[in-house]
Amino acid sequence: MICICRKPGLIGSLVLGLFLYSAIVQGGWALARVTEASAAAKSGGSDGKGESFSDIRDAVRLVGSLAPGKRQFALAASVSSEGHWHLVNASGERATVSSAEELRQALEWLLPDKSENKSGLISFYISDWSLIKYMEYLDLLPADAGLRIVVKGNDYRVTIRAKGKKKSYIAELRDHLHVVLDGLGKIREAVWQVERPIARGGVRLLSLIEGAVKTVPTVPVVGAGGMPKLDVVDPYSLEKALRPLYGQTVVVTGKVDGDLLYFKKNSDAGLSILISDMMKLAGELDLDLIVLNTGVARQPGGRDWLWRKTGVAGLAKAFQAKTLGDFLNILGTGRDGFDLSIVALNRSRVSARVKPRERPRGILESKKNKGSGGGIKSMWTDVMASLKGKVVVSSIALSLRSSHRQKELDRRLLPGVPSAIQYGYVVIMILGLLGLPVALLWWGQIWPPEKQAEYRTRSAYWSADGTPGIKSMWTDVMASLKGKVV
Repeated sequence: MICICRKPGLIGSLVLGLFLYSAIVQGGWALARVTEASAAAKSGGSDGKGESFSDIRDAVRLVGSLAPGKRQFALAASVSSEGHWHLVNASGERATVSSAEELRQALEWLLPDKSENKSGLISFYISDWSLIKYMEYLDLLPADAGLRIVVKGNDYRVTIRAKGKKKSYIAELRDHLHVVLDGLGKIREAVWQVERPIARGGVRLLSLIEGAVKTVPTVPVVGAGGMPKLDVVDPYSLEKALRPLYGQTVVVTGKVDGDLLYFKKNSDAGLSILISDMMKLAGELDLDLIVLNTGVARQPGGRDWLWRKTGVAGLAKAFQAKTLGDFLNILGTGRDGFDLSIVALNRSRVSARVKPRERPRGILESKKNKGSGGGIKSMWTDVMASLKGKVVVSSIALSLRSSHRQKELDRRLLPGVPSAIQYGYVVIMILGLLGLPVALLWWGQIWPPEKQAEYRTRSAYWSADGTPGIKSMWTDVMASLKGKVV
């Protein structure tokens, strides 16, 4: 107790460290709260009051890095809950406006270029927090100006999609891949997912054939052009087949009808498996699962009615993509574009759906074609692909590791051990080293230094001097050899 009183600061640090470590291990709750508080502080709090220019740091850096031709008409922007727009040009000059007249004057000062119709050339690079949380204040900006959303240092063009009286804002993540701006967490997760790289050596393309093998090789085989070798597997043994593929990306195809994926069509009824079961299995095995709805039950590598080897249009090119967004963008080319939506999101998994972009019907398009992927163009794409023995992807379902989960995996020094435990162990080791002087004092009180004269051999003295209890054990052993008791 004397030693404890001499080092109260060190013992307090030890207790605090153990408390923080336990909080981190219990799901990262403390770390999540700190992150949320930091994000709220950057935007002036959860209610958005007191927002400042710190909300547009990424946008300011991005505007400053633009090419000279674009930089002179670019402004970083954010908006507060009161409707006050904060504007910064490439030179770092700032202005705050709250009305159309103030905005006009600010543009004359921040963008002194004398070009005619200057408002049509201006691009506002708006922070994601401001654009999504305060969309009602976008009407203050010039109607013909360009809008771009800035998410984690990346910027994307923003357009307006009107459906009746309802108006929604769309971020164009790729030319043929768009996402509706309906939530800050969802758009940030969507951007992270589409920008994530695809590991070519960890992608599997499965062909579901009843009665095929029940296992697949653990290590994928990559063919020419990055196309993975087709793995033929029994669909009713997917759990056994996928279990060795922990952490890889698996692509399956078939006809999707509700929660059913049809992989073979008989004369009377088709054979199918539940997509929800596949998604659940993907979560358990930490897999990235991509289900391509081709509208037909035929599997890759099979034969069509003309005995031609079937395949998925654009899939070979898609497997050459560097990111998941490029992969989806290539598949969406034949459907005149896809819309990406985040269906469910938690700390470990994210479920997403990719569907054909909805467009107004033209004169030659019927109600049947509405929302099916661009009407006449999609029909023409289907016909041409069919003539080539190919099928076209009409929609996609994805079950992926979330950004939080992937970042946790990347932080691990040792695979298979959660990063919180690894770094917590390091913290405890450091605290232990800091407490070494106190431990030595305790050791001296509990086990005083030995006297070498009390031992016949030097090895016995060293053993007793270095290990607690050795002296007593040595005494007992020697007395026992002499037939005595201590």
